[in-house]
Amino acid sequence: MSTYATTDELQKRLAPYPGLLTLDDGSFDVALAQAYLDSVEAEIDSCAAERYVTPVEAPRAVSMLKNWALTLAEELAHNANVSHGETPDNVKARVKAVRDGMVSIREGEMSLIGADELPTSAGGMSEIDADEPQMTRGKLGGW
Repeated sequence: MSTYATTDELQKRLAPYPGLLTLDDGSFDVALAQAYLDSVEAEIDSCAAERYVTPVEAPRAVSMLKNWALTLAEELAHNANVSHGETPDNVKARVKAVRDGMVSIREGEMSLIGADELPTSAGGMSEIDADEPQMTRGKLGGW
């Protein structure tokens, strides 16, 4: 089950392109649609995970991520079905905008409104105060 988009939503997104993600009997290939959604959601989450708890659950952010997931899955469907020709320019433009947005999120230039951010570390260094090591290369040289 996908977090951001459903196979029904992907089917509606692909409606203007008959034959994409269809089986030999003409029915919608739900399994392949789900595989595409799982793949693109992993891509989205891997980007968001730089700063946010994933999967993202904030309603406003999920609304945008749903659109992103559908756009990226739509690109996969077009790229996998060469008989329909090249991916339409409007899809290519939307995919570029999505990938640019993903980079902006990862680099901190864009936020996912309401999403739970990962805790940040103040960084720093730890120093360990211990006795002199007993089993060193020099002391064990003859063994």
